[in-house]
Amino acid sequence: MRKQWFLFSLGLLVMISVAWYLSRQAGGLAGAWLFGIIFGFTLQRSRFCMASMLRDYFLFGFKQPARALFLLMLVTTIGFTIVRVWRQATGHTIVGYWEPWGWGTVIGGLLFGLGMVLAGGCASGMLMRMGEGYAMQWLAFIAFLLGTGLAVWLFPWWQQALRAPVDLATRFPLWGLATTQIAVLTLIWYKLRGE
Repeated sequence: MRKQWFLFSLGLLVMISVAWYLSRQAGGLAGAWLFGIIFGFTLQRSRFCMASMLRDYFLFGFKQPARALFLLMLVTTIGFTIVRVWRQATGHTIVGYWEPWGWGTVIGGLLFGLGMVLAGGCASGMLMRMGEGYAMQWLAFIAFLLGTGLAVWLFPWWQQALRAPVDLATRFPLWGLATTQIAVLTLIWYKLRGE
């Protein structure tokens, strides 16, 4: 117990010292540092990982995490739709950026999903487990960096080779897209009830 308190006190001292140093350099850095620490602590204590939420449903039949993920997507869909409709109605510029999807999106999603299953978690889960000291996650992080670098380097080729993008936002009205997504997410969330 003494060792745990010593390590906790040492970590707290390092955290406060770094925040003080960053506040002397630039005030915003200290806030970003403290936010990162709090966010990381919350992530670690909640064991939040989007990949494991779906993986555990298909492998072990755990419905509750998957249900929470679909509820999260449902609430954010409703929230973003309300903000977008309000901004359009008041004449504000829509802030945001999205790319049309095409074959590159499908192939990239499959590769990313395969990588998440092999690594044992998504990017946030990988970073959390790195902080916990899992050696395999450090290897996964190196592979993550190499894969991201390769994707950025190949991006112009990707765009040319895998054309035929589809931009649903310009082809269908917002109310139709939002209603469809909300209905599908609600149905999935409802079907996942019970344990």
